[in-house]
Amino acid sequence: MDGDQEQGLKLLVPRSGVSIYAIRVQMALGIKGLAYDYLPEDPACKSDLLLTSNPVHKTLPVLIHGGRPVCESLIIMEYLD
Repeated sequence: MDGDQEQGLKLLVPRSGVSIYAIRVQMALGIKGLAYDYLPEDPACKSDLLLTSNPVHKTLPVLIHGGRPVCESLIIMEYLD
């Protein structure tokens, strides 16, 4: 990802507890040196952003890049490569 594409990265992750899937994505973003907005979500009370970003499964983590959501941690990691 070049500088123009990097802008607008947002990461929706669970607010409480430890999610190995969210940690996996955070580590990949850190290794790549990509800046992102960290947006904690309450899995029990799903926000409109989460429901529009992942309407089928409604699960976290979700990476939003330039307004387009990428769901599931392994798919996010492939997208980052």
